[in-house]
Amino acid sequence: MEQALLTQFQEFFRTGYLAWGYNISNPEPPFFHLTEQGRKTLAQLSRDPGNPAGYLRRIDAIDSINPISRSYLEEALRCYVADLYKAGAVMIGGAAESLIIELRRGIRQAYRQRSITFERSQGLASLQNIEGAESRFRPTEAAVRSISQLRILLAGVHATNSRCS
Repeated sequence: MEQALLTQFQEFFRTGYLAWGYNISNPEPPFFHLTEQGRKTLAQLSRDPGNPAGYLRRIDAIDSINPISRSYLEEALRCYVADLYKAGAVMIGGAAESLIIELRRGIRQAYRQRSITFERSQGLASLQNIEGAESRFRPTEAAVRSISQLRILLAGVHATNSRCS
């Protein structure tokens, strides 16, 4: 138990949330202080990627995400905590791609359920020529959920990008 506590305490220093020294008169251990990054994290602790459990709880509060997106997201959070920001960004991209594929399937299913034809070669222009298509198309619940999850997931990218330079 003591080693686990010491390990976690060291993680706070490694991730930049804490730094040694309290002031100029006490610059070394055992004194330490909360860094600016630590203050920012505490201000949004429940949703900061530096707190993977809190971040995942926030995602789960909206709805569950598909297992593929979940695995990419969990790995992205591990990368973020390990200061591997670019690797984390790649993992977030994989999670987002999985959600976008799920969204595309939901939209495609909605079009099929409402018998709306869509010609790939003509793109969105073909939809504009279908009279009343907007009133017949209602996205499926899964598609709406995917959009919501994608927005929350990508909100975390902003935090990752701010530390990835």
